[in-house]
Amino acid sequence: MSISQSSSSGILLVDKPAGLTSHDVVARAKRLLHVKKVGHAGTLDPFATGLLVLLIGEGTKLSANLMEGSKLYTAEIKLGEKTDTADSTGTIIERKSFEHYSEETIKKALEQFVGTIKQKPPMYSALKKKGTPLYKLARKGIEVDREEREVTIKDIELLSSSLSSITLRVLCSKGTYVRTLAEAISETLGTCGHLKELRRLESGTFCIEDAVRMENLEDAELIGSKMITLSEAMPLMPQIVVGREAVKRICDGNSLIAEWIKDVKPENIVKGQKMKVVDSTGTLLSLAEAVNEFRLGCDVPSELIVGKSLRVFNGL
Repeated sequence: MSISQSSSSGILLVDKPAGLTSHDVVARAKRLLHVKKVGHAGTLDPFATGLLVLLIGEGTKLSANLMEGSKLYTAEIKLGEKTDTADSTGTIIERKSFEHYSEETIKKALEQFVGTIKQKPPMYSALKKKGTPLYKLARKGIEVDREEREVTIKDIELLSSSLSSITLRVLCSKGTYVRTLAEAISETLGTCGHLKELRRLESGTFCIEDAVRMENLEDAELIGSKMITLSEAMPLMPQIVVGREAVKRICDGNSLIAEWIKDVKPENIVKGQKMKVVDSTGTLLSLAEAVNEFRLGCDVPSELIVGKSLRVFNGL
């Protein structure tokens, strides 16, 4: 199957199974969809499952935009055992006894992590030090200094608990290491622990309910119905519709002028806003930044520059 910007570009949501890297999923999608450019908007560790946002064709240009949103996970923490990778794939390096914690005790511990916190990225991560991924250094027994980073834990909900584990729902900002959070929560409870299971349910406006399973990537009809267009991928971003005469000039990187604008959603554009520029069919032509305020129907010079192009797409 090959997909034709109407069908050769878009966003496809995949439910990644355990055991595959995010790169594995990208490689399979390239092969099965017969497209040259495929990327993703946020890595999932091999042991993790759930929502992986695939960027197809021109969709790869939206990577930075689509990675900005919050992430929602379910996470199971195994108490009393610390591993070198902070997850279930690693070697146990410490065991520590612990008591049976009441729900009240666990919830009080979780409250300490809601808000903006600092995290030190784990050595087993894809972050790079002088061009080398940290996990490659970790496999050689090399540990390097890592700067703490601020992340935001928007909400943590206790879903269940047993004698040896707790299961949580975590809503967090991009860049949050749930493995690191799991270790910190365990320490707050007075023991050690690691992330046993992780499943991503949401990424920005995307959710797992709309994802396809890996085995369905060869189903042309299903993939066609599940492919999200580039303009639909950013529903909260203001949108400007331009006339047919402007399409080529926008795709060539020219600034957006008032004369070309046929419709605006919402009705007014504020200076400094990021906006998507589409044609009458909804095909994404560019992302732009407003350099002047604009309201549809207001009397402004036809040559007024409304926005400057930030990135163009092959909408022709």
